[in-house]
Amino acid sequence: SEDQACMTCHQSMMSDEPEEIERINALCLHCHGRSGTQAQEITGETVPLMEPQSHERTPHAHLACTACHQAAASLLHSEQEPVTCGKCHLPHHEAVARDAHVNVSCQACHLKGVRAVRDMEADCIRWEKERVPGSRSSIHEMVRFDDETPCQRCHYAGNPLGVAAMVLPPKGILCMPCHTATFSVDDPITLVALVIFCMGLILFFSISLSGSLSGESGSNPGKRLIRFLKAGLTVLFSARIVPIIRVLFWDVLLQRRLYRRSRIRWVIHALIFWAFVFRFGWGLLALLGSRWQPEWPVVWDMVNKNNPWTAFWFDITGLLLLLGIVLAFVRGALHRDRRVPGLLEQDRLALGLIGGIVVIGFVLEGMRIALTGYPPHAAYAFMGYGISLLFSTPRGLTEVYGFVWYIHAALTGAFIAYIPFSRLLHMIMAPVVAAMNAASDHHQRGEKRPEE
Repeated sequence: SEDQACMTCHQSMMSDEPEEIERINALCLHCHGRSGTQAQEITGETVPLMEPQSHERTPHAHLACTACHQAAASLLHSEQEPVTCGKCHLPHHEAVARDAHVNVSCQACHLKGVRAVRDMEADCIRWEKERVPGSRSSIHEMVRFDDETPCQRCHYAGNPLGVAAMVLPPKGILCMPCHTATFSVDDPITLVALVIFCMGLILFFSISLSGSLSGESGSNPGKRLIRFLKAGLTVLFSARIVPIIRVLFWDVLLQRRLYRRSRIRWVIHALIFWAFVFRFGWGLLALLGSRWQPEWPVVWDMVNKNNPWTAFWFDITGLLLLLGIVLAFVRGALHRDRRVPGLLEQDRLALGLIGGIVVIGFVLEGMRIALTGYPPHAAYAFMGYGISLLFSTPRGLTEVYGFVWYIHAALTGAFIAYIPFSRLLHMIMAPVVAAMNAASDHHQRGEKRPEE
């Protein structure tokens, strides 16, 4: 056949040397670089055509055609899979692509003149281009992000792709306790929340360090802070770091002292605290893996919200968080009359903010599942899946999703900003005090040992 005749030479070519690359490309352009009439006379059918001059200006012009179109050098020539960019290029890390783009094909963003379409069966967004028989295409031209905004291919009102109409900022540092996110500060909510948070910490420590140093009169918080930092560095590189690590493990991570005081409080605290720890650890591993080992499939499974394990465990931890909040409210209501005089009351505002963040998070997850057409394994995110069934017209959610997302972000920002002014400051101070006590006890035992 015609294909077999072509393959006699085609398959013998190697694409390692410049001369061979030129020969391969010349052979491909013998059909694909002609006019529609000429190509049809040679092949007997209509073939995809390209403009040779424009191809020479593309980023991949120095490669042989078969480097990307590998099946072109085999039979049948017409039966080829879509080009996979991952053969040469590693995926973007989380700071660039973000978790929402795990299942978006590279070409949907980077090819010029294409449109994005959702493939429900494959659970991905791929690309399409309208081909006019006999006309040449500039399909190999790549989009420069400073020349075009590819975000608008998907993010527009009423889009059928199941994505938000507005382009949302990337998940930044505020999102890290619960999501795979980065250390970025790219939106006003994050910036304002961090400014208030830092101001609150500065105010707290300025008051705490305003006492006089031993042997000196007057207050000098700057000197006390320098002395505190020096002592911390000294302890870090001494034998006292061992008891500090032990205390941080037992009394901070496992909450041993709280367990001895009240097992009910320990259970409530553990439901909230360990859910945060699990989510933070998962997100941090996924973030670092996307930067350091992007070729590992498990990294992208951890980022992908539609992965069964990721979907299941994130819903489990979200449910545990919500359960801990509810139990904390119930316990506070039952023990209101038995509160010890002098102790602070339960911080209901902090609990309410955490509960609101979790609830809105589940709503967002349900909206995403409905918008994306109930992707495979969506049922593993059982909380979000149940909520998604409440939305009868998911197409209209494209405009609403962004506003709900900002409500979720605003609650998170309010929670972070509130920490230095609330009882939640113990999340920062408790580990510091426990470490200082452990180092001090170890030092005192070391001083007494020679006298004994």
